[in-house]
Amino acid sequence: EAYAEMRRIADLTDRFPLAGSAGHAARDVCRINDMAGIGPVRVDPDVITMLELSRKHNARTRGAFDVTIGPVMDLWGFGGKHPHVPGDEELKSSLAMVGDAHMHLNRKDRTVYLDKPGMRLDLGAVAKGYATEKAIQVLKRNGIEKAIIDAGGTIRVIGTHARGVPWRIGIKKPGSTEDILAVLSLQDSAAATSAGYYRYFDSGRRRFHHILNPGTGYPAMENESVTVVAGDAGLADVLSTALFVLKPEEALEIVNKLTGVEAVLV
Repeated sequence: EAYAEMRRIADLTDRFPLAGSAGHAARDVCRINDMAGIGPVRVDPDVITMLELSRKHNARTRGAFDVTIGPVMDLWGFGGKHPHVPGDEELKSSLAMVGDAHMHLNRKDRTVYLDKPGMRLDLGAVAKGYATEKAIQVLKRNGIEKAIIDAGGTIRVIGTHARGVPWRIGIKKPGSTEDILAVLSLQDSAAATSAGYYRYFDSGRRRFHHILNPGTGYPAMENESVTVVAGDAGLADVLSTALFVLKPEEALEIVNKLTGVEAVLV
């Protein structure tokens, strides 16, 4: 049941099914993107919740987390097999379609509307953590008292380890395939890591990773990795990406204002 819930969220937010296919028509994010500049689309309540969460923390982090980054992600080709460095003019044109002020959410009618043609949502940085938290809710409803979900960069635990001690979660050392930078002790909480070593390509002269700065359209270069610990996996996932984009001192300033949130920055 928990796996099914994660798959349901993944299906709602997958924007890569082939246009015109049954899979494309069934995806809420695909339908929102198809109707950009045309009209609102009725969606699942969880999609509205994810978009509200994203908007809240985009404002909190001064524009560092913008789910309307889709056109720029597509320009870089991170969703396909042949990523590449875009030209300056192409990048400028794509950035003109980014900005969640042009995303209109209606909780009552459950609709989403992107008011500029060519706008595209990309929920990759929020959907995994949100799906993880939804799966945890399923486990709790079924009476599970001890559990761990490893969603690849996002960890969520219930209770303690079987021995009655907190779960021990290693933070990978950037630039190393095996070394651990630090070990977290988690109990009824989540840890999410954003780093440039998860998805990247080499252009021949330098490496480019997939976490883009919404302000510049280029990969964020302020940090090597950011791990956020919070009570909710969705929140941890969003914040780890947003803080990764910011300068370390700005990221820590934000964390220090949040209750129940901690961060490890490299």
